[in-house]
Amino acid sequence: MDNQVVDTPVRKRGIVVGFATLPEKLLFNMRLDVGLNMKVDFLRFLQRHYKEVEKRDPNLDELYFLDRYLNILGYGASPVGEVLTDTPFLAETYADLMAKRNAVKRNSDAPSLAELTGVAGRYLTRSGKLSPFGESAALSAGEMSDLRLILSGCMPRVLTDDSAVGEKKRRGALPVPTPGNILAVLSPSVGMTGAEFTRALGRAVLTPSGAALYRGELIGETGVVGAVSKLSCGATIDLNSVPGVLPGSELTELCDAAHGSVLAVVDQIYFRDFAAAAGNEKIWFNIIGSVSHTDTLVVMHDSASPMSLNMSLIRSLARHTGEKFLLRRQARGASASAGTGSSRCYDAESKLLLTTATGNTLSDPFFMSLDAVLTAAAQCVAGGAEFTDIALSFSAGIPGASAARDMSDPQPGGDALSLILGAYRAQIEYCLPDTGSVYTYSGMHYSFIVSAAAKLNSNPVSAHFIAPGNGVYLLAPAYGPDGLPDFEDLRRMWRYVASLCRDGRVASAYALGSLGAAETLRKMTGGDIDFIASNDISDNILRAPAPGGIIIESGSQIEGVLIGRTEPMVRFSSI
Repeated sequence: MDNQVVDTPVRKRGIVVGFATLPEKLLFNMRLDVGLNMKVDFLRFLQRHYKEVEKRDPNLDELYFLDRYLNILGYGASPVGEVLTDTPFLAETYADLMAKRNAVKRNSDAPSLAELTGVAGRYLTRSGKLSPFGESAALSAGEMSDLRLILSGCMPRVLTDDSAVGEKKRRGALPVPTPGNILAVLSPSVGMTGAEFTRALGRAVLTPSGAALYRGELIGETGVVGAVSKLSCGATIDLNSVPGVLPGSELTELCDAAHGSVLAVVDQIYFRDFAAAAGNEKIWFNIIGSVSHTDTLVVMHDSASPMSLNMSLIRSLARHTGEKFLLRRQARGASASAGTGSSRCYDAESKLLLTTATGNTLSDPFFMSLDAVLTAAAQCVAGGAEFTDIALSFSAGIPGASAARDMSDPQPGGDALSLILGAYRAQIEYCLPDTGSVYTYSGMHYSFIVSAAAKLNSNPVSAHFIAPGNGVYLLAPAYGPDGLPDFEDLRRMWRYVASLCRDGRVASAYALGSLGAAETLRKMTGGDIDFIASNDISDNILRAPAPGGIIIESGSQIEGVLIGRTEPMVRFSSI
């Protein structure tokens, strides 16, 4: 067979002379000629940035790097301009979100999706609506949630596969890195699992030399540059010192290398002690640079001159003309196998209650996030907490541009905004702050995980049936034809459940999700206690989605629909 030669794209080099004054047609042609994915309106923004901030022309290595970074950020960097929808509750929710955004940040620029994810938390903090636990809670949802807590200076007290919670040792923001601090990448040794890496790093941090670790950021999908952008400082980095980067590598390796490792800010005097402690735990400690005196990212690489960019460009890439977002009608999925699932666990020593809820993957994005937040909060209430003292954390997955259509198509971006609006609606209705939430924009499907936590003043309510002969009640709010719960009715119901728990009238309780009462009853059944439904209760009642609702076992008559009673488990003996 003849040898085949495959043409691979060759990146061009050099300075883009006169970049700031290129007319749109030449800008468009340049984009195609050098092979950039970014849109022309972003190039126009870069023209202004290089002219007004950098005061020079860019080189192509920088443009390729920014192109890669922007592509990973995906919809998160998309500015929200005009929002189009014929669904009233979406329009109302977005209008309220923008009003709260403008209350905490007076800015005429179009906000990015990434900015909008944090509006609820900032508004609740600014308006003084955080509860005492909301201020002290350290909470994380999603993969490596325990590691995220450790890096925030908090040791996890309650852990699940998708959640972790502890309490902050101090209130307020973490210390700001100072010029001269060492930047190092902490990486797991060969064969070390993520869980082993987390435990090893936790032990290293707890040693006396762990005080040398000022800050740490998990290196995620945006790579080292994404971690640096969260440190509120400038940095000088030697690209060839980053683990996994080979000599001659492109600047884009700042986005693509060292995923799953930790970028650490370490004291420049005592860093050797901490490096030794990390080494004792078989953690690789690689110095890649230092914190700089200016708010600039300087990257030394194989090129004749280093890359130097103002950090404002790295932290916010969405300051260009806003795009149109089409918010289509949203509906709740009703699948018996893919509904909103939830769980809860409790640590008796710290009295911390942790619940987790996952969004219904067959629901449209608004209801995926709304139902997950309501279910996680209801699970805390079912465990004995007051809904006014609950903290949240989200882990959301939004399909990247490769999994969806072109980012200029308004509907994929609109679905991403709908996911944010669903969580926001639940948060703002009940003043539920979120801490440490993570939104990623590179997955293949939408996903939403909510962690909710509270600190109890008494023993938690059981999640399983306790005794035979008790009534089993279904408490749920009214739902409108649009699928939204009556938020005031739900607020009243949660207060009522909390009062029942305080009075000792709840034997066991569990939150409902979009799977309905039937699935919740299955989870509550176990041990020696079974459930028998009342004759007049239909399958429609037991299977109807009821996010925010709660099933209660009680020995006294209470509000709600009596759907059955507990009875001893019937066991059969073999003959």
